[in-house]
Amino acid sequence: MSTSGQGDYNVSGSDIILEALELLGVLAEGESANGFMEETAQRTLNMIVKNWQAEGFNLHTLHKKEVGITDGNNSVDISTVAPDYFEITDVVFYNADTEQYTPMTQMSHDEWFKATYNGSTEESRTPTSWFWNPGGDVSGGDADNVSTMYIWPTLDTTNANDKLIIWGQRNAFGLDAGDSPDYPSYWYLPLAFNLAVALAPKYGVSPARMDRVQMLAREYKETAEGFDREDFVYFSPSKY
Repeated sequence: MSTSGQGDYNVSGSDIILEALELLGVLAEGESANGFMEETAQRTLNMIVKNWQAEGFNLHTLHKKEVGITDGNNSVDISTVAPDYFEITDVVFYNADTEQYTPMTQMSHDEWFKATYNGSTEESRTPTSWFWNPGGDVSGGDADNVSTMYIWPTLDTTNANDKLIIWGQRNAFGLDAGDSPDYPSYWYLPLAFNLAVALAPKYGVSPARMDRVQMLAREYKETAEGFDREDFVYFSPSKY
């Protein structure tokens, strides 16, 4: 049996809006939404996304960035590499000499500060811990708006190819109709059905017609939420 060979699936904001309007029955077969319909639906869609984020739903995809780090450093500026990260989930150190990847452990500011300013001059070929300050220099400098990754122990290396591999979640900005949502794809269907529910009063769609849509909207949202927050055990691969 042949397959598409594609492992991803992306839609645009317009696709989600069109799906919602079709569910409402306000478009004839083959009809497209006009500019006003798209504009108002887009506004409502963005409101739904912001509301769900406030509820704690993870409508963000993970992104990977890499940044080099050199000898004698215990910090690196990542403001140009990952300027729109609002959360960092994982950091891995790559040792270019051995080609080994070492997952690092997150530290608090207090833990990093005490480890760094207790008179210790400890250095290591393999830093083991990290602390991220999204804006500001915690070591007493004046770089108030610099997103900085701090590591411990201080890196001791002669290889300029050492690097940190950083996974994080980006800030979710407003979605334009032609944009592809920066959300996991399992949220597309809940968004379309719940957008239809939110738009129904604007188009005077009867509650009787919306009963089935409301039920599915609730079910799809609960399914995505359950998948998003499911506990799991993660086994780190040998290479990142």
